[in-house]
Amino acid sequence: MRLRDAVLGFLASMQLATCADVSPVSFVARDAGKDAAVAVDAAEAIEGGGDDAAAGSLVQECRVCLDTGACSEASHSCAANAKCDAYAKCMTDVGCWRERLVDFSKPPLCYVDCATKSGITNQVDDALSLFIGVLGCAQDAAGCASSCAPGRIE
Repeated sequence: MRLRDAVLGFLASMQLATCADVSPVSFVARDAGKDAAVAVDAAEAIEGGGDDAAAGSLVQECRVCLDTGACSEASHSCAANAKCDAYAKCMTDVGCWRERLVDFSKPPLCYVDCATKSGITNQVDDALSLFIGVLGCAQDAAGCASSCAPGRIE
């Protein structure tokens, strides 16, 4: 899990830095209209078009992989925490696993929207430590990337 190691290393280095401002960043909820637009855009992006059946099928494949496949251990640990479980389900429902987290100060919109919907209000919420395992596995070619993040794995 290269992503998980990188994230944990990054977080550890932030704690060691004495000059860095590591205060939690609050997430701001979006309005319902924008949330619906993000969900539609993400679902259409899964297959590159608006084919609801194909998008729904891929979302279901992703759920199955997360629940019973290569990512089941991380997914079950996450599911034990209500916020993490809601976050992971939202990420699956809107196809957000495809979006890479490159800059912690500018996460993709769907990350923030799903975090807000799940009750995660800052970057130090305990649910995020569990979520990192699911995120890394869902985007890993050895994990569930073929069904959860198709076309996004380098």
